[in-house]
Parts: sequence; C-alpha cells; structure tokens
Amino acid sequence: MSPSSESSSAGPAGLLPEAADVVVVGAGVAGLFAAHFLARAGLRPLVLEQSYHAGGCLNGFTRKGFTFDAGDQSFEELGIVFPLLADLDLLDRFQFRRSNYRLVAPGMDAVIDSIDTLERAFLGAFPRDPTGVRSLFRALREAEALLIPLLGASGPLYRSGARRGAALARAGLHVARHGGRLREMMNTGARELASAHIEDRELRSFVSRIGYKNMSWAVLAGFLHCWVHDYWYPQGGLQAFCDGLVDALRERGGEVCFKTPVARVLVADGRVEGVETARGERIATRRVVACGDMKRLYGDLLPPEALPAAAREEVARGDLSEALTSVYLGVDASPEQLSPILKTQHVFYFPELRIHDPEETADAGLHRGAWLEVSCPTLADPSLAPPGKSVIVLQTMAPAAWLGRWGREGRATKEVYRAMKDRVAEEMIATAEGLVPDLSGKILFRDVGTPLSAERFTFNAAGATGGWTFDPNRSLLRDRYTLITTPIEGLQTAGHYALWPGGVPSAALSARIAALLASRPALAAVARLAERGAARIAKRR
Repeated sequence: MSPSSESSSAGPAGLLPEAADVVVVGAGVAGLFAAHFLARAGLRPLVLEQSYHAGGCLNGFTRKGFTFDAGDQSFEELGIVFPLLADLDLLDRFQFRRSNYRLVAPGMDAVIDSIDTLERAFLGAFPRDPTGVRSLFRALREAEALLIPLLGASGPLYRSGARRGAALARAGLHVARHGGRLREMMNTGARELASAHIEDRELRSFVSRIGYKNMSWAVLAGFLHCWVHDYWYPQGGLQAFCDGLVDALRERGGEVCFKTPVARVLVADGRVEGVETARGERIATRRVVACGDMKRLYGDLLPPEALPAAAREEVARGDLSEALTSVYLGVDASPEQLSPILKTQHVFYFPELRIHDPEETADAGLHRGAWLEVSCPTLADPSLAPPGKSVIVLQTMAPAAWLGRWGREGRATKEVYRAMKDRVAEEMIATAEGLVPDLSGKILFRDVGTPLSAERFTFNAAGATGGWTFDPNRSLLRDRYTLITTPIEGLQTAGHYALWPGGVPSAALSARIAALLASRPALAAVARLAERGAARIAKRR
C-alpha cells in the first residue's frame, strides 16, 4: 500500500500561509467533501494531508502500468454520496459503474443479484436447517424494508428545495414511528441474530463472522442491500476520483498541501487558535475540521488539558473496526479471459465455512486458507492495466498486532517483515487458485499491503478500515451514532469515526455536517449540547 509517484495530486510547493479561514486535517473523502462545502460557504479552506496524495482509505497507486486501489475496492452510495456530489456541481465530472458481487463457498456459488438468490444459496449449503435459514432471511428482509425509506433514491438527499424538506420530514416521521425497532436492529449483533434464528452451529458461526465480525443486524441487512443494488466504481479508479476532487477544490479557491502532517491543534481558553505541522510551521485559524483517526486527534494532536479526562479516556478505549491484508497482483490475463471465471468485479471466496477470527494475533497460519475478497477492477475499467492484462486484489481481515506487529516489535528487521509479507502473499495466492486456476503462473507484478501499511499511509490506528468497530456491543457510538462536535469551540470532526457505522457515505455525510457547523458557530454550539445529551442517554442505557 504505497502512494504512487505518478499521482496527479503532487501538492503545491512553497511556504504555508500564516493564517487560514479554516484548516481541514486530512484529504480523504471526509476532508475533501468538507473542504468543498466550506468553500461553497464562502470560506477558503486549507487542507493539510500527511501522505503524498489524497484518498485516505480510497488511495491507490500505479506500478508497471497496473493501477491498484490500495484500500477500499469500491464503495456503497446509500443515497448520500451522489446527492452531495450533485449539490457541489461535481457529479458530472465523474463516471461511475455498478460493482457486482458473487459469493462462493462450500455448497454455494451465487451472483448476489437479489436477497432471494442468496437465500436459495444458503438453503442449498445448509440443508440441515432450512427453517433457520428462512427465519434469518425474514429478519434481514424486515431490516431492509425499514432501512429502504432512508437509503438510495428513497433518501431525502436526492431531493432539493421544498421537496428535500418534505422528504426529511417523511424520514423523521419514519424514524419516530419505527425508532424502537430500528434501534433494536442497530444494537443487535449478528451473533445474537444468528442465535435467535438458527439451530445449525456451523451456519451460526458463519453468519456471526461473515464480513465485519458480529456487525449489527441492521448493518448486515444494509450490506446485503448494497451488494445487490448499491456498490459503485469510478472510471479511472478510486485514486483518480480523489484526485478529481482535489482538482475541483483548487478551482474553487481551496488549497491542498501534501506531505504536511499536522502535529498539534493549538487551543487557548477552550477554543481553537491554530495548528502546528510536524515541521514546526504554525497556521493561525479559528476553525479546524479534523478528518482522521479520532484516537490520534484526542490522544496526540490536542493538549491534554484542553479535553475533559473522561472524553479523552473514552476515545482511547474505543474498539476499532478490522484491518486488511491486501495482495496486489498485475496478471497476464485479459479481462475477457477472467470474466467467465470471476463473473463479477468482486467475489467473496470462502474455501471453507470456518471463518478465521480477524482479531487473532498469535496464529502463525492466520492467512492460510482464510476467506478472501477477490477484486478485479479491470472488469469494470480495462484501462487500469496494459492491454491484455488485468489487476487482481486479494484481501482478508487480519490484525495489526499479528505476531508482534508483523515481526516489527523488539529487534526484528525490515527483512523479517518483508519475509512475513512474502509468505502471507504466497498463502493467499494459493487459496485464490481455488477460484482462479494457475493464478501464480500469471503474475507479472506483486506487492503486499498489511494493516501496518494502512496505518502508515492513512494514519488510522491499527489500519482500521471503518472507524469504530461494527460490533454494536463494543461500539463507542452505540445509541448515539455521532461524535462530530468536540468540547473545544471551533473544532469539528468528520470521517467514519465521527458518524457510526463507518464507511464512505458516513464520511461524506459527516463532512457535510461538520462544514455546516464550522461555518455557523451558533449552530455548532447547539449541536454540541445535542451530542452531549445523546451521550448521556446512551450511557444510561
């Protein structure tokens, strides 16, 4: 997972300004959307990004003519991302194509084109418990039906003017009417859901660990809905999408500076007064929107005395979402050759129904035979590889702390780390050959990204892929969902740590809210009170 030297977002050279209307920390999805909305509000945003280019979890790189998506391989839209792009007059700048999914497991091989198709696949794979399968899918359909009025083209953000107001009112009424059931679905983990509906122990385990471990009932239903209807891939790849947002922001008068990590947020008398970079440069500002890892913000960037000890400790204890090991392959096979083998851009491939624990740190064979998401973006965009060649990315969940942080603890050398990555790559490629025969014989380029790579290039602690854990029993934001305001006046947060559950739509929507609060201090004060009230209610529950 390394930034591309060929990125079009090289960043402006020269000295940083001494002052800025507003500083946005991080040029991922949240930072770029926030900066665009701030610019539209009449402010001139200065975006400071520690990496060589934009993107965060959507960053990518190009090697030997192959363009790879380093983290996310596509994204769900949820009726949020496209309307926000349209609000910013940016939607027409990009072309998006639907990304389809397939599930392959023992006894199962289904293109996920409907929940009915998936249910039939589960019935075929688990004939011992047809009643449990049907009961589980009834529950998932119920959750989807309650979510649909808030998602996709049904959602209020697809409207404008008075129609948007009416749609927001309808959404509010829907939440008021079904709030208890929606809250139950958000707060029930997949393990509890499976136990309530399924007798077969193997199926229970599979449902509890598929995707993010013990993610909530509502989130699992949301993923199913998105796999069928709502994953998207931009022409040119995810890095090109982020680079396009940077170019458009500069056209709006915003400034983006790369290789400029923020070391401190300066605070005096309870309010923001500026930021300081790792090079010691100070930029005066009364507004900061921090769009990265909230643990880093609360634990490192803010002076300890600026925060209540309870708030700092709560964030420090928060459990994170899982990280990924990724193997990036440039292969000597055309999209036309791979299409009948893979059938879809993304394949969830389970060589066995037993799913490894993504928090296991001591199992040396963790990656051996582990499930894979196999992505082939050249099925959507052949230009991402040389003619007649393709890109394949293999991913599975693994912790940053695996085997002593991948051998990097103590006196271990870079050579030890490199050897571990090579071994893991061989294991994951061997597994993938159950889906793509003779894959190893087709490889022209290979690289490996670990959770430590993600941590290095995105500054997300432990390489977390979606902010806080998706497990509702452990989530910092259970029953409160947002943490966009802070105890410090003039400081808002955005990104998937700020709005739960995390992901690209959460990052984009939280950015819109944070930009609104940053441009309207009186509204920010009201929002701070509301979030504190929600936190107190959540703790009482």
